[in-house]
Amino acid sequence: MYLVAIKIRTPGWQVALGILHRALGDGATVADGLEHVHLLVDEDGHVVFCLYLRASSPEEAAAHAEQLCRRTMAALSPASKEWAVLSTRTMPGTG
Repeated sequence: MYLVAIKIRTPGWQVALGILHRALGDGATVADGLEHVHLLVDEDGHVVFCLYLRASSPEEAAAHAEQLCRRTMAALSPASKEWAVLSTRTMPGTG
């Protein structure tokens, strides 16, 4: 299992974490390997997705996490075309 933290720039969008969390869950598939989610807004107003995923490698975990974040953003708003992944960090998780 891996913890993947993805920071997203969301210009012009007031982040509603509850809506974002629901959209993420609705868009997740078994193939994503998603186990747990924590969302936050950092001091610069960027959304940070913290995703625990089952994967065979850190690269696979990061790829699944980015795909899941992109699907979530696309499902929320046409304005998401302006959103951008700023950073992706993958760490071994527990379990």
